[in-house]
Amino acid sequence: MDLTLLKEFSVLAETLSYQKAARRLGISHSTLTKHVQKLETELGEELLTRTTRSVQLSPYGEIYQNHVKKMLSIHDQALAELRQFHDEEAHVLRMVFLPAPERYGIAELLSGFQRAEPGIRIDLLDSDDPRGMLLEDRCHLAIAVERDVDIPEIEKILYKRDRLAVVLPETHPLSGAASVRVE
Repeated sequence: MDLTLLKEFSVLAETLSYQKAARRLGISHSTLTKHVQKLETELGEELLTRTTRSVQLSPYGEIYQNHVKKMLSIHDQALAELRQFHDEEAHVLRMVFLPAPERYGIAELLSGFQRAEPGIRIDLLDSDDPRGMLLEDRCHLAIAVERDVDIPEIEKILYKRDRLAVVLPETHPLSGAASVRVE
């Protein structure tokens, strides 16, 4: 069933005037007439009693109008709930991070983000599988060691480079070397 037809019928049933209903709906009188006829054909019943001077709801039209009002109300409620859910979800940032957050300045980063975007809630998720979380849309972003998310479906943006030091006793053969290559 076409909701547009239901809306048009509801406005016509309310105004009992093709002219007024067409004007309110922003369509032509003839279009409204065709749409109501299409609805009546679908239902197999006349919804309106028409004369040259007036339009009245038929007994079927009265019954149907009561149900149409309920259907349109339920549809409007559903749309409102979906919009509210979308708006709530649009203001949530779900993220996963694997390295120790204090080591990489994550707390400061998030604090700065919250100050700049106070309307966005950050949900920190715990997972040792950032790839899976990203690919299954269970989080929006992950801060992880680059090799843990090295797959083509995921875009990586370098946040920080980590410098590791090799610590050796003075007597070790590599002690004093300017760099060490690990393969």
